Amino acid sequence: MSRSQREPALHANHRERLRKTAVQGGLQAMEDHNLLELLLFNSIPRQDTNETAHRLLRSFGGIEGVLKAKKEEIVLCENVGQNTAAFLNALSAACVRYLKDRESLSKGFSTVDEARDRLYEYIKNETEPVMALLALDGMKRIKTMKAHKTDGLDCNGLVSLAVRDILSEHSVYAFVAFTHPSGLLAPDKRELQFICGIRDILNHRGVKLTEVMIASSEGFRCLSETGILVNGFFEGQSRP
Repeated sequence: MSRSQREPALHANHRERLRKTAVQGGLQAMEDHNLLELLLFNSIPRQDTNETAHRLLRSFGGIEGVLKAKKEEIVLCENVGQNTAAFLNALSAACVRYLKDRESLSKGFSTVDEARDRLYEYIKNETEPVMALLALDGMKRIKTMKAHKTDGLDCNGLVSLAVRDILSEHSVYAFVAFTHPSGLLAPDKRELQFICGIRDILNHRGVKLTEVMIASSEGFRCLSETGILVNGFFEGQSRP
């Protein structure tokens, strides 16, 4: 077997060993260069990534520096192309969003508007009808946030999904949003039936249905402002 034929097999074996190390020992226990090498498998499918990882760490002073580096700076490193630079920039953006989400999870919302806005950000780009659920604990911290497609579901199906997701997290406050891609910010008959059904079930279990929103890409409407939904606000929170 020639050298050119042996090298891909050697790289493949090394990658498999590194993956096994990550699974068995945990990512937290890995050295920086091994962790970065493992990440680089996603943008460098066949070449040796060990030297590339060391080179990046030397150039930017550590993983934090690598993730903060701009694309045009990253590609100056030897054997680092546009794909790897784009991947590392995307990974950096994902880390920033994760930290932002974790912060909101730990401190909770101080107003209803903050929770509404968070749920709307979650669904505003949906192009299909969905039902989104935001459940909070007694400190107004996020317990769960999920979205379900609503096509083919009747009122009972929607209620069943919402009850399962909200009550399984031992929540205190619940927010629900329905997307209307058509842009019509008014609840339909099925959604009105849903509100009646879910409100009674949640109240019986000590959960406040705080808000139901109808949303599109252009904005959202809060049904608490229409008189359809009442008595669901945070303790001490006045109606807007």
